[in-house]
Amino acid sequence: IPANPLKTPNHIVPEWYFLPFYAILRAITFNIYLPFTDVVLIDSKLGG
Repeated sequence: IPANPLKTPNHIVPEWYFLPFYAILRAITFNIYLPFTDVVLIDSKLGG
């Protein structure tokens, strides 16, 4: 089986108290880092 770094293996499951957050992260398919990087860049420009 070829390795795929973008897919989590099915046998790896987090602890039960992380399961809702894990399910939400797996359901999101778009890139959530772009808005965060914009905020960081704007903050760093304003900060000096």
